Amino acid sequence: MVTDQKTTFNDYLQSEGSNTDFVGIDNSFRPLPSSFPTTTQLNNSAATSQLRVDAARSLPNNFDTNSSNAFLDNSTGFSLGRKINLGNTKIFSVNALNYSTSYQNFSRSFRRYNFLNAGETRPTDWFIFNDMNYQQEVRITALSNWSLKTAKSKFTFKNLFNQIGENETTIRQGINFNQQANNTLKNYMYAYKSRSIYMGQLNGDHNLNSNNNIDWVVGYNYIRENEPDLRRFRTFKDVNSTSDNYTFQDPSSSNLFSGRYYGNLREFSANNGVNYTYTINRDSETEERSPIKIKAGYLADYKFRIFKSRYVSYVLKDYLTSARKDELRNLPLSTIFSNENINNQNGWVLEEGTKPDDSYKADNTLLSGYINTELPLGRFDINMGVRVENNTQKLRAFSNGNPVNVDNPVTSILPSLNIGYNINEKSLVRVAYSRTVNRPEFREIAPFLFYDFEYEVLKFGNSDLKVATIDNIDFRYEWYPSKGETVSLGGFYKKFTNPIEQIIQRTAEDPSFNFKNATSAVNYGAELEIKKSFKDLTNIPILNRLSININASYIFSEVDLGSAAQSQDSKRALQGQSPYIINGALGYEDEKGLGINLIYNRFGNRIFSVGDDAFNTYYEIERNQLDATISKKFKKLKVKLGLQNILNDPFKLMEDSNRDNKISKANDNVISSFKRGSLYTLGFSYNL
Repeated sequence: MVTDQKTTFNDYLQSEGSNTDFVGIDNSFRPLPSSFPTTTQLNNSAATSQLRVDAARSLPNNFDTNSSNAFLDNSTGFSLGRKINLGNTKIFSVNALNYSTSYQNFSRSFRRYNFLNAGETRPTDWFIFNDMNYQQEVRITALSNWSLKTAKSKFTFKNLFNQIGENETTIRQGINFNQQANNTLKNYMYAYKSRSIYMGQLNGDHNLNSNNNIDWVVGYNYIRENEPDLRRFRTFKDVNSTSDNYTFQDPSSSNLFSGRYYGNLREFSANNGVNYTYTINRDSETEERSPIKIKAGYLADYKFRIFKSRYVSYVLKDYLTSARKDELRNLPLSTIFSNENINNQNGWVLEEGTKPDDSYKADNTLLSGYINTELPLGRFDINMGVRVENNTQKLRAFSNGNPVNVDNPVTSILPSLNIGYNINEKSLVRVAYSRTVNRPEFREIAPFLFYDFEYEVLKFGNSDLKVATIDNIDFRYEWYPSKGETVSLGGFYKKFTNPIEQIIQRTAEDPSFNFKNATSAVNYGAELEIKKSFKDLTNIPILNRLSININASYIFSEVDLGSAAQSQDSKRALQGQSPYIINGALGYEDEKGLGINLIYNRFGNRIFSVGDDAFNTYYEIERNQLDATISKKFKKLKVKLGLQNILNDPFKLMEDSNRDNKISKANDNVISSFKRGSLYTLGFSYNL
């Protein structure tokens, strides 16, 4: 049982949904009907054709909202574990099923500003909006893991399935001073997204003898993401009007800003890997020395994705009279697109805007092999190896109607070296070097264009993205006072070649989000980690039951844009990198089954999206997160009380208005701000 102080038992708005929403899927109500015409059929038909009328009438008229009270979040789960002995063979099984429903309501302020001109202390407003956001999530999780163990072998079969349904309604009100300064706007988004995720893995581990061991894995993953009938549309009224009636803003042609969108993504992946370990035992008559281990293996991974989308809009053709157009535009949302108002004489006409650019196919083939050695030498522990990866990323898509074919084979040689020196039994120093890569995601290279309602921007990928390479150097001192306790202090340095960043760039007169490689970047800093128990430190029992866990990092990052700097500074912080991160936990546990945990997190301001010469850089603003759990065991019953987001700090984006590469409340302006509220949970678990 869960309650949110800003959501539970308060008004909750959403459009009509499917009778299967409660299991996180909609296969019949929102998706396009099987009889719906193809894109070619619609585009080749006349605007007044009966084909378009029948197609429009086959879609549900669900443009109005229904109001109800958000109920308590709830979650129910069952798990079953078994152990079966068959002589020398043992079978273990863990099976679990969990169902949960959660709600979230919040209000969000959303603003955009014009460029700060010379002599201005504050940029003028582009728009001022307030969003009311209503979200519901249904999640079903099924897990089934099996393990068979013999004298020398172990086989494990792991299965995990998630079905997630997300229903979201956003109602946006405000004024766009640059485009419709005389109107109050009320814009809508109704979104439903379902995701089916399956991950299966079969593992084997075989101890051939005291010196030889082989383990292997075969895996298969499947993802299906369906976004049926995403509706986005705009209404307006005169800024001086006291009426509650808004006029529908009809588009001149089908577009992403006003209409119905249907997206479907399917991704399949399969992998296979084998690892061989050869152990050289080095026992002598006088001492026992750690063995030398030589490991070698390979991994083959193939991933294939197919993405398709369509969008249609309701338009008013020129053959309608002005009076009839005004009549249709001013109908209430419950009837505006009813069947009687969709016809080929004096009503709405369905028009499709889908282009070849709105779909893509992609695949990725990774072939890799490695060899690694664990070599203890006196007080030194040396781990060194090299991994060679050949990765080929392919994409078939269109951009502005022109074919885009990405075929990007990259061979990466990735060495690693880790040297530890044991000062004594409880402390050591460690120095390490490794090279890693960061490959662009399919979505980051696909030129597919998507309208992001949340930030009022267009999003698209960059088919020219390169693979980023990272060289990592770490130095660390580690002290282990007792079992389970750690004190670690270290420094690190990372050098990036072609780091991938999210950027803002101009599209017509509006901002859009895209991805781009910077020339290079560096990260360096220090990290402190402490895991410590207070047991037996004092004579006070309550203090002896405490434990702490602290992890804190200070990071300096710098990107070198090279000749791509344009009007920006050529050097700045790396997108997504905070200058500091703090994680802390304080725990209490007594002998009677009472447990209390406090968890605190904080990060520093970090770049959300890098600006260009027309738009300022967006920063995600630092925030504090404090959670607490209190649990109590009563024989077979366990009661758990959770408190999340106790401080309720705002989620906030700000722009660097004066372009000094830092954020201050006095000089820079808020783009987006909202509070999710605190969440209280009460759970019961019973062991049979």
